[in-house]
Amino acid sequence: MLPLLRPQLNAEEPSAAINQGPSPISSEDSYSPGDVYDFHSLARVPLPRFLNRRLILPCIAHCVAVVHLKGSDPSAPSYMYSIQAFGLRPLEITLPNKLEDETRSRGSLQLVRPWHSKLPGSSAELDAVTEEQLLSTLERPFNALLLSQLPHNEHKRIASSTCITVQPKGRASILKSKIRIFNIV
Repeated sequence: MLPLLRPQLNAEEPSAAINQGPSPISSEDSYSPGDVYDFHSLARVPLPRFLNRRLILPCIAHCVAVVHLKGSDPSAPSYMYSIQAFGLRPLEITLPNKLEDETRSRGSLQLVRPWHSKLPGSSAELDAVTEEQLLSTLERPFNALLLSQLPHNEHKRIASSTCITVQPKGRASILKSKIRIFNIV
């Protein structure tokens, strides 16, 4: 939630209270959807926000390499998929709708971990202790979002019947992972 600005009671008072520090709302030009942040530049990752009915969300992105339909349940429409994504252990998910062939094409699906600015190491340069804490946190299983790429560098979330819980392959894959900015509509 963004802080509310207090109205200025006296026109002669300096506006220092309002103008202190950087604004919590960044302009549209302060980021680029193509921006990529690595493990050692986490302090520069912008905060999530809404802009023009889009969620601007920094995420650790894992490109889906293989999607295989394992089966479906005709009694309750659901489709079980086996998925392999770069940097993650293979997983199975259940979706209420069938993925279209073009959605399943290489590179159009991403499993993402939304970046949280309160993770250790996200607000300052990494020292050895902070780096170890961050790696330990990022090694744990997490709930991911499945995103499908749309035209104009936009993405939409694909709903799942259950939480999509994934496990990173290890520290090497975490250190190679990148944080990207996603425009989610």
